[in-house]
Amino acid sequence: MKKKTQLVIILGLCVSMFFSCSEQGETNPEPVQGFELENQFYATPKMIILPLGESAANLYEFDLVLLSGSITTDEEIEGEEGYFLLLKVFTDSETGIVPGTYVFGQDPNASSIMEGMVVLNFITPATFGNVRPVTSGELTVSEEAGNVVLTYEVTLSDNKKVIGSYITDWNSWVIQTDMN
Repeated sequence: MKKKTQLVIILGLCVSMFFSCSEQGETNPEPVQGFELENQFYATPKMIILPLGESAANLYEFDLVLLSGSITTDEEIEGEEGYFLLLKVFTDSETGIVPGTYVFGQDPNASSIMEGMVVLNFITPATFGNVRPVTSGELTVSEEAGNVVLTYEVTLSDNKKVIGSYITDWNSWVIQTDMN
């Protein structure tokens, strides 16, 4: 009888472990807010979108900046040592960057990235740090479950790849007219 009780307890534990594991597998992982460069992860919990105006007929330019938590944007980009990714995005929408794929190119069009950079070791605007220009790549903006999802893969001038993502809700996906 003792062996039968032990067997029932062990079987019960196995079943409960099976169901708890399958429940954990069904949960969505935390979204990645950052990028990887040279096998190092850089978290970018902040984002700003700055409108730069109409650059040609029906072509609007925006700076998309993904920032480390130590950088502030009260009146200008400054702060403790940090890092950021900046992409100059062109779109045909005056209201902002719309869902679609934006490709790095030589000529501005309604779905292009004309400039970009990754800046590491940024301290203040006077100490800009290690600037690494973007030479190619793409940014995809999509909507999933009421969120804006950015995924990007760009190549830097030293042929290193930057791969990352950023997820935010539509209410946070707003254009800042200034840094205040």
